[in-house]
Amino acid sequence: MGRKISYMIGLSLLLAGLAYFLGYAGITWGVLAGLPVAVFNHWLVASAVIPAGGRPPTALFGRSMARLLLSLAVLTASLLVSVDFTLGVAIALLTNMVTYLGDVWQAIRLIQNTGQKSD
Repeated sequence: MGRKISYMIGLSLLLAGLAYFLGYAGITWGVLAGLPVAVFNHWLVASAVIPAGGRPPTALFGRSMARLLLSLAVLTASLLVSVDFTLGVAIALLTNMVTYLGDVWQAIRLIQNTGQKSD
């Protein structure tokens, strides 16, 4: 299991626990139900980007569109349960974006460190 997926699972479980502690059981169940979809979405894009040896750029675009449509379908279906559940699913799907923020932070630190060494 990749490091980013571990972060996604850990963050989702932390947020689900927090929602449960605060009395929002619907959000808790939504986060837990949306987590497998979020992991699958991450895998869809990561498997198109990482081994990009001979794949055309259209593979990434196609998978990004599939990810968008899957997320939209899951969010729409979750509306049949409750608004709290839908909010939980949305939180789970957004944990993937939080892992990207970690990548941005690492890139900023790398730029800062290389800038200091050249002075």
